[in-house]
Amino acid sequence: MKAFVLEKYGRPFRQVSVPRPAAGPGQVPVRMVAAGVNHADERSRAGEFKLLFHPTLPAVAWRRAVR
Repeated sequence: MKAFVLEKYGRPFRQVSVPRPAAGPGQVPVRMVAAGVNHADERSRAGEFKLLFHPTLPAVAWRRAVR
């Protein structure tokens, strides 16, 4: 599957292919047709939230989807 990855603060997101995650116990896989990056992701890219969320880089842009 495709994902936008943040490799270093201040740099653009990079689109990469990543392994499709497996459903865990009590979960079911859901087919996603589209996902997006919003202004909060852009602020995260700039490093504004790094003290609040403490992400380990590289990080996939926040995993949100709307069906």
